[in-house]
Amino acid sequence: MKTLIKNAVVVTVDPAIGDVHGGDILIEDGFICEIAESITAGDAEIIDATGCIAIPGFVDTHRHLWEGALRSVSADWAGLEFVSNMLILSSACFRPRDMYATAYQGGLDCLNAGVTTVADYCHNVITPEHASEAVRGLRESGVRAAWSYSFNPSLSEKSAFANTAARISFLEDFARTHFQDRDDLVSLAVCPQEIGGWQKDRQNAVKTFEVARRLGAPLLVHANAYTRPGGEYLGEVELLDELGLLGPDLTVVHMGFTKDDEWRRLGEVGAHVSFTPETELQMGMNPPPITAAMDAGVNISVGADITANNSGDLFTQLRLALQVERAKLAEKHAGAIYAGTGISCAQALEWGTIGGARALGMQDRIGSITPGKEADIVLIRADGIAMTGWDRSNPAATVVQQAGIHVVDTVLVKGKVVKRDGRLIADERSACELLEETSRYIHEEAAAKGGFNVSNEELMARLNRHILEQAAQA
Repeated sequence: MKTLIKNAVVVTVDPAIGDVHGGDILIEDGFICEIAESITAGDAEIIDATGCIAIPGFVDTHRHLWEGALRSVSADWAGLEFVSNMLILSSACFRPRDMYATAYQGGLDCLNAGVTTVADYCHNVITPEHASEAVRGLRESGVRAAWSYSFNPSLSEKSAFANTAARISFLEDFARTHFQDRDDLVSLAVCPQEIGGWQKDRQNAVKTFEVARRLGAPLLVHANAYTRPGGEYLGEVELLDELGLLGPDLTVVHMGFTKDDEWRRLGEVGAHVSFTPETELQMGMNPPPITAAMDAGVNISVGADITANNSGDLFTQLRLALQVERAKLAEKHAGAIYAGTGISCAQALEWGTIGGARALGMQDRIGSITPGKEADIVLIRADGIAMTGWDRSNPAATVVQQAGIHVVDTVLVKGKVVKRDGRLIADERSACELLEETSRYIHEEAAAKGGFNVSNEELMARLNRHILEQAAQA
């Protein structure tokens, strides 16, 4: 099957090709064959992209899709409320059907926003059925995904996994039955338990890294998001290095409190970072230290993280990350007028595309509009009232600073159109109905267990109980 995208401004994010004005993109059997002006392919389906900017599909390297069941509930929460109410109280309420609903709706939410690939950091696997339903939801949504199995223990009384050994055994079996097809859009990634949770039993953590690497799965882990009481840095990257766990297959997430030497260690091994600026700014994790990562040669990617806080689009994440870093430069000038912003919009667009592909080990398949890669492509409508007058000399700036979900016109995943003329091809209504039922159920169950509106003392008590129970499940 052939598809020909006609007459777009093509932002390839491939330095060997650059931007192509009035460009055509020929796609055959899901792969990009050619990019040029005025391609002829008489038997191809034509997509008229006049007035559109074509970009690679966004790659989100950090999102918890299951948390989308409680959209906006944590919009006014900081870290303590979030951990206590979401990760401890609400998570235990989820049924397998709720994991399906959130993965299915969450995948469609990604596609609607031009996010063609998402790393679903799934740290709410209570039973094997919860895992199966989450993966089924992703597959049926049509999004490309790295389903990222988390070793975080579940606090549900229905948990099927007594300890780390049981979770390792499950993962090995699950990988054999669900992730054997290399051409599948949904692949496996692994998220070791939160580093603070295995400080006293480091060998269990080593085993989770080892099983991921045996399975050929990329690794993603939260790191250095907070400090110890008194402000001392956690040094979690140092610990990973001491245990020999750093590598080019590892993406560390957040990293707001990280020493320069830790950044150096990451850069030396070719590791990656995922910043989620909207969540990080809200929850006291520090603004993303982008320049520190860049100076150390660490590949940067971004994620939306928590759609219970914020929207699921990467336009917002890229803008926030870029402008926060520019604000740091302004601070250095202490109010004096100056020239230059330090980091360009084109660099920011790379974080959301090829940077994400590199972090997930998919850079040879996606992340740029390059012949030979799979056709994950987004067409942004740039000739309407919201975008007209844009600077043709810098289309990347227009995408990063001016665009949003409202102008995502057409989306293709491996050459298949999943959004056309501003509307998803999938049945949005059924996805919304499923998620609404799940949302009502989780709210009711959480309320029956004490609810969200409790004192800070009770929030802290929940957290302390959680720490003890996690230690018991090592």
